[in-house]
Formats: sequence, structure tokens, C-alpha cells
Amino acid sequence: SNGWRIRKNGNFLTDNPTLYRYVKLEDGGIVLRSERRTTDWREWFKILGRLEEKRRSDEANEYGIEFKRKPFDFSVGGDVERFDKPIEFHVAKVKGDRTFKSRLKMLVRRATFCVACRNCEANCPHGAISFVNGQVHISDACVHCYQCMTTDNDGCVRYQSLRKSKAYEDE
Repeated sequence: SNGWRIRKNGNFLTDNPTLYRYVKLEDGGIVLRSERRTTDWREWFKILGRLEEKRRSDEANEYGIEFKRKPFDFSVGGDVERFDKPIEFHVAKVKGDRTFKSRLKMLVRRATFCVACRNCEANCPHGAISFVNGQVHISDACVHCYQCMTTDNDGCVRYQSLRKSKAYEDE
């Protein structure tokens, strides 16, 4: 009956809302939007490096992160404390390291789609990832080897299954 074709991605699934969006800006920056999250994005970002909150305001919260010994800044708009509210990550044009944007996209997708399948936990050679009551915890033992991010091209097994092609995204 070719039912397997329906499950090769999320295009034809009923009740599959678009929870994650990626927009590349004309100036080279990016916007990542997460409609709701299942885990705390700040915990996932520890995989990249040390996360520092720089400034909080009603419009956007500004953060800095050290990735591969380079500082990167980004802002987060929306309610960063609530998992059920949308947030947007704004990252200005990053010179010299495209890997940062790629890894950032993977981590926002993880925060959005994680169901504690523990695949990333199994792929961490240092035992730095654990799940307690369905929530991820990245310990100080993380050496930022990024092995947990090689589990899937899109960074999350569930996202890979539910992702939609651009043609179906806005339907």
C-alpha cells in the first residue's frame, strides 16, 4: 500500500504543525523560530560552550557564547522561561565560522523536538549528557567534542522524522 512513503518525512502527516523555522536574512544573519520546546534550550547550548546572559529586556534577551574559543553574540526574543511560548533566536552575520550557525540550528531543533530518546546520551563518549524526568542535563564534563551532534544530519532523530519540505511548510 506504500504506507512507508508517508513516514519518510512529515509532509503528509495529519496534525503535524510547523514548530521550527529557519530564515536566512539578506545581511547574512539568521532567525530561528521555535513555536514551543520540550526541553530547555539553555541546557542544550552548553554543548557549544559557556553561555553567558548579557542583558535582559522585554523585547529581547542578549546572550554570548564561546564556541571554539571565539565569542559569538545572539539575542532571543519572546518568553525564554516558558516552554509553551514561541521564541526567536537572532544571530548576526558570523564571519569565519559557518559551523556555529549549523550547530546552533541543530540545538534549537533539539530543544524544540526532544522526547528524551537518549540517542545523544548514547553518543556522548564522555558521559556528559543525561536525562532526568525527561529533561536534558549537560554536565561540566562536556569537553565540546560535538560527537552528540553527529547522531543525525539534522541534529535530532524526531526532527528528522517530522521535518517538512519547504513546499509543505506553510500549509
